[in-house]
Amino acid sequence: MGSDTIRIFNNHLQSFLLGTRNFNFLTSPTRKNGEAFEDIQDISTRMRSAFVKRSGQADILSRHIQEAPYPVIVSGDFNDTPVSYTYHKLRDGLKDAFIESGRGFGKTYSQIFPSYRIDYILFSPNMTSSDFHVIKTNYSDHFPVYCTLSY
Repeated sequence: MGSDTIRIFNNHLQSFLLGTRNFNFLTSPTRKNGEAFEDIQDISTRMRSAFVKRSGQADILSRHIQEAPYPVIVSGDFNDTPVSYTYHKLRDGLKDAFIESGRGFGKTYSQIFPSYRIDYILFSPNMTSSDFHVIKTNYSDHFPVYCTLSY
């Protein structure tokens, strides 16, 4: 930015890898008892695996962010909510563009689960954010986010 160097970390962290059967169960959970248990067990196993992998990915990425000799921008699909370990680990010492200049709920995942903000733009405290938006489009199962950053 200008004559200064900014380090950008663009990432895509581990997803739950839910399949069609999982989404069908979440939208219409009426099944025979044995099938419902299998569906719940499958979703739980996928979620646990993703949480464990994401926490490790967040630890590695956080270490690189903290060691960066320049101001940083961290953006991408964290596949986790603002109350998660992943978000708090990566946000440590950074600002969140949605909190700084967004409005509403900021939902970035278009499907039923999770229906929260899971895509982010984080940045060094010596920057400012304005005009944060979530673009409601059907290009993907995620809605793109953007903002203007000033340094």
